[in-house]
Amino acid sequence: MTEECVRVREVRVLSDDWYVLRKTTFDYRRRDGVWQTLARETYDRGNGAAILPYDRSRGIVLLTRQFRYPAYVNGHPEPLIEAIAGLLDQRSPEEAIHHEVEEEAGCRIAQPQRVFEPFMSPGRLLHNYRSKQVCSRCRSVSAKSTLYVVWCPAGKSFSNRLLRNTHTGAGASCGTYPSDLARRSRLVSTRRR
Repeated sequence: MTEECVRVREVRVLSDDWYVLRKTTFDYRRRDGVWQTLARETYDRGNGAAILPYDRSRGIVLLTRQFRYPAYVNGHPEPLIEAIAGLLDQRSPEEAIHHEVEEEAGCRIAQPQRVFEPFMSPGRLLHNYRSKQVCSRCRSVSAKSTLYVVWCPAGKSFSNRLLRNTHTGAGASCGTYPSDLARRSRLVSTRRR
């Protein structure tokens, strides 16, 4: 759409606490040429990056497991299985990935490969990577941490589907999964971070 199709009328900040929640009223020109007034809320968290480190020789992928309050209030009290991810926070996606792997798993990666960039929510990009080179030993941290490092076998588990999807670009590869999926996937190890 090269022609103007949006005319912003008003932007109001509803909340500026953890991130910024705005309500925008705007006119949108439909395909039939008619202008329609709409209002939408946007929760601005910033863009993020995620990575799925895997060790092909051992057939395992590195994920994290952590408590998420929104999942808890929706009936999932157990920690969720997630790809290593974080917000860019003024960094390049590559810098963010290296930082998040070190922070969340205590590991270092080499040669992360960008595989695709879907929107993690309408308006915010999630730069997705994979890495074949990852150290196998992750350092442990305080028992007060709520983050766990999870090595999952890549065989016929959900993690294998994630790897296939990152290779083909199909589907959402770096999502959040309930812990029972990890149990069914026969975890190799879980280490508190």
